[in-house]
Amino acid sequence: MAECFGASKKKAGECRVLAVEGCIGILCPFRKSVAQHKADRARANARLRGLSETDQSWIADKYHNGKRPWAK
Repeated sequence: MAECFGASKKKAGECRVLAVEGCIGILCPFRKSVAQHKADRARANARLRGLSETDQSWIADKYHNGKRPWAK
């Protein structure tokens, strides 16, 4: 598998995603490649764009300071 999307580029063995002491490597249940992460993000954004205007506004206000990063 390609390098994990959460691996730190600055410090070897450090995870940028989970609050753990160090990367546990291939045993990590959250491990995925950069390509897998991008595909997952694209699917999530498509799902958010498909919601009603009311729901999108609520999510944007609640979690993104009124912005809609999925709308790009």
